[in-house]
Amino acid sequence: NGKLLRSLKSHCAAIICLNWEEDSHVIPDDHCHTSKYEDRTSRFFPPAPKVPRMPGLVSGDNGFMDDGDDSFEELSNSSHQRFNVLCSGDKDGNICFSIFGIFPIGKTNIHNLTFPTSSDGAERSKRLLNASIHKVALSKDLCRLIVMCSGDLVKVVDDLDVIHMAGHNEHGLHCLALNTAIFWNRKNELHQVAQQASNIEDLTEVVRASLSVMSRQWSDAMHTFKEKFNSLSTLITDHGLDSSPQEEFLSLLGGARTSPAVHQFLVNTLGEAGVKRISKVLCGAGKELQRIVLEHLQVQHCTVSCAHNY
Repeated sequence: NGKLLRSLKSHCAAIICLNWEEDSHVIPDDHCHTSKYEDRTSRFFPPAPKVPRMPGLVSGDNGFMDDGDDSFEELSNSSHQRFNVLCSGDKDGNICFSIFGIFPIGKTNIHNLTFPTSSDGAERSKRLLNASIHKVALSKDLCRLIVMCSGDLVKVVDDLDVIHMAGHNEHGLHCLALNTAIFWNRKNELHQVAQQASNIEDLTEVVRASLSVMSRQWSDAMHTFKEKFNSLSTLITDHGLDSSPQEEFLSLLGGARTSPAVHQFLVNTLGEAGVKRISKVLCGAGKELQRIVLEHLQVQHCTVSCAHNY
């Protein structure tokens, strides 16, 4: 899903390290039998209809629809994936957590972390200054995040001031262990929400792509129409008439006498073949718009309604 990952904006600085961790555990039930968490997403999120193909593209073309097929078909299959989390650290010290590498579920910054320690029987808090992340890794049970970083270890005096600790260990490489047990404790809920969000993303993509195809279809039809009818404005001006093409055709439809400009345009410029061609183009575009609405957008409406009612 690299194309979709590149479009995300979780980080504002260069990413230094990545770590994928997939949950390989199963949950025992009350009778100590091993069972997997049941995903109920499919009960009220039917599979989304196929994204309509942009006119003029054939299978294999590197066109508009390839990006959507590559990204969102994988998203729609997320219910068959195990729960997995992507950890990413950037040069500003930010660490982001995302389910399936797509849906953000948490963020922290090592510059803002404090660490309780005890020395000589006294409780102290420490933090890192000028810290730089080298590597991040989630434990197999998702309960701990290990961060390898470098920086200056300092003692926190109060909420505003810090004092550098004396000693040869002031600057160096540090290994931090952060508590991420919430990912394990709430993995079922997080997994289901991510699956539902995945389905919503899939449905949204079908709507967006359908509207884009409809816009392209109608735009092509209007281009053909304007291409044929542009000469009518010139004929109206040449005949010294103070009107627009719209007004001339409204008069024609209303039963008024056909002006010389419109008569010349219909008989000589457009002709019977031109009228038939434009009629065929507009009729075809209208049928295609109706097909997309019935096969894609109407199904989307029913799906969203079912989810809302659930």
